[in-house]
Amino acid sequence: MKYQIHDIIFDTQEKALFHNGESVLLEAKSYHLLLAFIHSNEPVLSRDKLIELAWPQQVVSDGAVNKAISKLRSHLEQLSPDVEFIVTKPKFGYQFCAPVKILSEPNNTLGSATLKPSIRPQNRWVIIVISAILLVSLFFLYIDSTGQSMVEKTKKIEFNQFRFTALDGVETKLSSSKNGQVLFINTDVNGQASLYLRVNKDIPKVLPINLTDVRDIRLAPNGQVIGVVSQNRESCFIEQISLVSFNKKTLLDCSQFSDVKIAWHYDMQRLFIQARTNNAMPYQIYQFKIATQVLEQISLPQKHAALNGDFRLSAHPTQPRLAFARYLESDRSEIHVLNTHTREKLATYPVPNVVGALAWDAENDVLFFTVEKTLLQIDTQSGSEHVIKQLSYPVESITSTFSPNGKVLLATQYHPSSRIKRYDLNTQKSQTMLNNAALNRLPRQTVNQSLLFLSDMMGTHDLWQLRGEELYRYPLPFEFGFRRFQIDNQKEHVLFEQQGALFELNLLTNEVNKLITAEHKAYVANYSQDDQSVIYSSQKSGQWQLWLFNKITLTHTQLTQYGGYSGYQYQDGLIFSKRNQSGLWRLFEGEETLLIKDFSNINWLNFQLIKDKVYFYRKGSGIWCYNLTTEETEKVMASNQHFINQFHVNSAQTAILFAELKPIQGDVQGFVIHDML
Repeated sequence: MKYQIHDIIFDTQEKALFHNGESVLLEAKSYHLLLAFIHSNEPVLSRDKLIELAWPQQVVSDGAVNKAISKLRSHLEQLSPDVEFIVTKPKFGYQFCAPVKILSEPNNTLGSATLKPSIRPQNRWVIIVISAILLVSLFFLYIDSTGQSMVEKTKKIEFNQFRFTALDGVETKLSSSKNGQVLFINTDVNGQASLYLRVNKDIPKVLPINLTDVRDIRLAPNGQVIGVVSQNRESCFIEQISLVSFNKKTLLDCSQFSDVKIAWHYDMQRLFIQARTNNAMPYQIYQFKIATQVLEQISLPQKHAALNGDFRLSAHPTQPRLAFARYLESDRSEIHVLNTHTREKLATYPVPNVVGALAWDAENDVLFFTVEKTLLQIDTQSGSEHVIKQLSYPVESITSTFSPNGKVLLATQYHPSSRIKRYDLNTQKSQTMLNNAALNRLPRQTVNQSLLFLSDMMGTHDLWQLRGEELYRYPLPFEFGFRRFQIDNQKEHVLFEQQGALFELNLLTNEVNKLITAEHKAYVANYSQDDQSVIYSSQKSGQWQLWLFNKITLTHTQLTQYGGYSGYQYQDGLIFSKRNQSGLWRLFEGEETLLIKDFSNINWLNFQLIKDKVYFYRKGSGIWCYNLTTEETEKVMASNQHFINQFHVNSAQTAILFAELKPIQGDVQGFVIHDML
């Protein structure tokens, strides 16, 4: 049987995929999994259904299914990288979304003549013996794999849930020591943050430590000191604070980094640091040896794409183990485990989503991690993966420690929500346009004052429109996700990127059109002044540059030579920012001019060019306007602590739409861990 899957030929007899002279041989699991997708009439297949179809009468862990899906997806995308074949449906299963067509039926008629290779008599016994050996080997392999799967399935951990704290506000930044101390930050409804330490069943005590500028904080394994990352616009320091005297000791000047997070090595002789050189670069993991003051990068070599990043680091409290997550796509990541003495990679675990939090078991080789509201575990010895609990809210941080009741897993959980407001530039007053219990982001104004925005009100990040008092969700063939988008000048189309390809959504017909294939590695995209072209950033030349795609001639032209990330057409040139360098630039007749030095590259998400004015954001200050004619800069809207740097100035320049976080509540939930066999 032969099938055509989009532009790939699947030959069931050859057990192979063919495309433009290339071929991929499928291993058994990929082969059976692909057949299960093709033969099923259901649009979305759950994991249980996939196991029933592709692993009949076998006991299979969720981790095995995830690995098989990842392998099959890799085979298909190797031949046709521009196509999304398998879409992960969080908390349910997978959808095979590529079109499938039968090309040929197997020929089983009696009158058909089939040519078979002749076998010499002297070779028949050799073939028979080899076949017998293979059958016996396969039988014992099946018995072994089945037994192993049964062991993995029965090696479970039982959890009894309890509430660990009930303070007003929300708890974040959980960490713990080996002797049962738990450290966390509580932020009350007024935004006041305090540092708490709880020992066993005692009432949590407030520690006399000022949390101003504190970006991360971590209790050491011995429970005697804490590591603190203090960072503002001028400086960054990693400090060690004694829990006896509360004296500070500076360990490292981290001013070359942004978004710094830390984890203690089990012997407290080293710190592991998650950081990036600026907010447009990927996160990397570093090792800092305290005695010698040596800082070394230990993850994400240069060969990896710039959009990847290593984050969510966790060091084992008693063993030389470091785990971290690697971002691959918006719906795909990996967990990597290293030996901290040798830096040898011990294991890699695929995760069909982005890892939210990560922590080691207090004593065993077990990793706990979260995907949105789901709490999971991986036994790193067997590779088995299990879902622990479906929680009511997303998880911010987790930690494992000991208590009088035994070993416990702690998790901070809360659900952030935001309102969308409109700020009148004339009256300087704000009014709420959208207020619900969801996380609403990236507001944009369309025709007739209607509002276009992203929201998770239905459980997934979708594109919504508010028309008067009526809400409308755009039915797309894939989850929109949290991604930047732009509306054209006629307010009829939306431009956005997905996995390196550029798409255009017609707001009137709901049709989605692919403008640029993934081979161009497009990312930040803006319409030209006449909407006939698209200016997009790409690293296809080896570094981030701006390119022009003409929608009429279908041609691509490189615009910048010395870097470019987000840009708009202006007169006969460009107004643009760079990925690895702060500043707003103008390109005219081949020459670059720096217009604004204090222009953070965080503005790639929002900055706008309207006629002769550039609107941009300055962290901790607000929204500013730069006049290209007068070269003057003025603040047009101040920001507060709830402002989340997502705004849009309407085309008439009379109002600003922006997203604002609402006060949140959350608690630390505890799970008593009982190891079961």
